[in-house]
Amino acid sequence: MKFELKHFIQEKISGGRVGKLAPSALYHPYRDWRLLLVALLLVLIASSSAAVYVFLAIKSGDLFGNTSVKPRVGETRDKANLESVVKELEARSEGKSRVLENAAQIVDPS
Repeated sequence: MKFELKHFIQEKISGGRVGKLAPSALYHPYRDWRLLLVALLLVLIASSSAAVYVFLAIKSGDLFGNTSVKPRVGETRDKANLESVVKELEARSEGKSRVLENAAQIVDPS
C-alpha cells in the first residue's frame, strides 16, 4: 500500500475513522475541537510571523523609505515649476521645524 497524503490527513483529523458513516463518527466533538485548535494555531503562527516581519522592517527603516535623501529634480519639460515646488516643500519643512523648536508665547489676560 503506497502512502497517500490525503488519506493520512483524513485519518489524523478523523482519528482513524476514514470511510465510516456512523453518526458517532460524523458528530465527534474531539474531531471538531482538534480542527478548531489546529486552525487557531495556524492563525497564531501567521499573525506572529507578520508581526515579526513588520517589527524588523520598522527597526531597519525599510518600511517608511529613506527620508534623508533630498528629492532630485529630474529631466522634465517644466523644470522651473518642479524646482519651485521642491523649494516650497523645503520651506514648509523649515517652518515646521522652527515652530516645533520655539515654544509659543502665551500672554496672561489678567
